[in-house]
Amino acid sequence: MKKIISFLMALVMVFAAFSLFSCKSTNNPSITSNEENNGIVIAEKGSCNYKVVYPAGKFGVIYRIAGEICSGINSRYNLSTEPTTDDNEASPNEILIGETNRPESETAKSMLGNRDYIVTIINNKLVLYSKANSCYDKMLKIIFDRFAGERFSIPLDFTYSFYENGVVNEDVGNTGDTISFNNGTSLHLDFNKMISSSGLYGMGVVLKYNEEHYGRIIYSYGAGSNVYISDNEGKTFRKTKGFIDNTHWRGTTFNHFGMASMFELPVDMGDFPKGTVFECGNSINGPEGLESGVDNGSKTTIHIYYSLDAGESFTLLGYIDMERNLGLGVWEPYFVYEESTNRVYCFYSDDSDPLHDQKLVYKYTTDFINWVGKDGTVDINDYKTLKKEDYPDPFEAVACSDPTLRPGMPVLTKMGNGEWFLTFEVWGPQSGRVYYKKTTRLDDWGDVSSYGTLIKSIEGRSLQTSPYCAWTPAGGENGMLVVSARINFEGKDASIHKSDILISFDYGEHFTAIENPFDGTLQLSNYYSLYHPVILFSPDGKTMYFFNETCNKAQTANEVRFVRYSIE
Repeated sequence: MKKIISFLMALVMVFAAFSLFSCKSTNNPSITSNEENNGIVIAEKGSCNYKVVYPAGKFGVIYRIAGEICSGINSRYNLSTEPTTDDNEASPNEILIGETNRPESETAKSMLGNRDYIVTIINNKLVLYSKANSCYDKMLKIIFDRFAGERFSIPLDFTYSFYENGVVNEDVGNTGDTISFNNGTSLHLDFNKMISSSGLYGMGVVLKYNEEHYGRIIYSYGAGSNVYISDNEGKTFRKTKGFIDNTHWRGTTFNHFGMASMFELPVDMGDFPKGTVFECGNSINGPEGLESGVDNGSKTTIHIYYSLDAGESFTLLGYIDMERNLGLGVWEPYFVYEESTNRVYCFYSDDSDPLHDQKLVYKYTTDFINWVGKDGTVDINDYKTLKKEDYPDPFEAVACSDPTLRPGMPVLTKMGNGEWFLTFEVWGPQSGRVYYKKTTRLDDWGDVSSYGTLIKSIEGRSLQTSPYCAWTPAGGENGMLVVSARINFEGKDASIHKSDILISFDYGEHFTAIENPFDGTLQLSNYYSLYHPVILFSPDGKTMYFFNETCNKAQTANEVRFVRYSIE
C-alpha cells in the first residue's frame, strides 16, 4: 500500500490544521492527534480530525452516506462537519466513501475480491468500499455502533469485510420482484397469493420420497381439519378432508389439536414405508381442570398422526408424551431424521420440570412405535391406557441455567457441512428473542444449560418469537440458510410488526436481512398476524415456498398467504 501525502499539505496542517478539514466548532478547539494507543481518533467532543470524502459527481446513496457520517459525528460530538469531494486536494486524515480517486480506495477495491464490502484502515485513512450501494448503510452502522463512543476511535489494524452475502437490490412483495445478492444468487418472486381466508400456526412439507406424488406441497394449520395440497408447485391449492378424531378424548369441554409439524419418512422404518407422511401436534383437553385446580383428566399430549396416501387422510398413531394440565404442558413438537443413526427425533418444549420454567427436549425412535427417553422406552400402541408416569423423561437439548428462561418452538435443519442448525425462541428476560445452536449429532448438544447464540443480521436486526429455519444447497458454494420469525426485535420497523427474512451463505455465521413479502402492520385485536412462518424447498432445492398468516385488509381475520421464490 502506497501512502501519498503532499508536503505542502503537511506544512499547512502544522500551522492551521483546522482550516483543512471540514470540521468546524463554535469554540475553535485544538486538533487531537490522529493516532493514539495504536488507533486513529476521528472525533471527540468539540473537535474533529477527519474530513469525509466522496467521489466528485456522485450523488444518490454515496452522497447520502457521506452526509450521514457527518451528521453522526456532528450530533455525537457537538460539531458542524460537512462532506467534501475528491477533486479537492488530499489530506492525511480522511474517511473515504466509495470509489474515490485516492489510492487507498483503489487498494480497498483490490482487497474486496468476491466479498460484499470492506471497512478498513489504510495509511491512517478510514476506507469504506463496496460494489453494491445497499451495503453502505451496513458499513455506516458498523463503524458507529462499534467505535463512536465518548470518542470516535478505531484501531489501526481494523478490517471488516463480509464474504458472499448482502443484498444488491431489493424490491419485494409483488410478482416479478427480484432480490439479488453479491455472490450471484437471486430470489425471483414468482407470485404472492392467499390460499386460505383463515389460519393460525401452520406447518408444511414437500414430498421427496413418494414417487407418485414427488414435489407435492402439503400445508396444514389449526385443529387438523385444515390440510391443503398443491401438485403444481404452488400455483393452486385444494383443501382435503383433513382429520379430526375425538374418540380418544376423556373430556368434552375443550378439544384442540395444533402447534403441528409435518414430516415425510425418507426410508422404510418399522411398519411404515418410505414416503409416509406424519403430522405431530400438541393436543389440549379439558381446561376446567386447570381453572378449578381439580384433576379431572385435563392434559396436554403430543400426538402423532400418519398418512399412507400422501396427505389425503390421516390416522391417529399415539402419544409421544403427556402432561397432566395446561400449566405443566408439552408443546410445539418437530420431527427430523438422522441418517447416521437411522433415528427419527421429536424435539419439543416441556414446562413440566420444576427446575426450569421451560426447556427444549427430545425423544427418538427407530420404528415410530417405541420412543426412547433418558430413562426408558414407551410403546405408543398402548396410548389409550398409558398414564403420565408410563412415559420416560425426555433428553435435554436446552435447559437454561437461569430457571426463569423459557426456550421454546424448536425447528431444525441439516446443512451441507454436516451440521444441524436449531432455532428457538427464549422468553423470560430474553423477551422471546431468537437464538440458535449447532451440532453434528442430534443426541449431543454440548452444554445444555447454554441457550446458544443470538441470531442477528449484519444490519443489526434480530428476530422475536416463532422462528423457522431451512437450508438448501442452492445459492452458492455453501448453499443458503433461511431464518424467519414473527417480528423484528431490533432493527428496521421493530415496533410495528415487521418481520425480516434473514439469509446466510456461510452456514449461519453471518446473516443479512431482506424484506418480508407479507405485511404485518395490520393487526387483529389479538397478536397473531405473521405468527408462524413456514419455509420449504422444492426437492431440487431451487424453489423456496414461504407461508405465513397475515391479517386481511379489513382486519377481520387472519389469512394464510403463500409466496414462491425461484432461486437462481
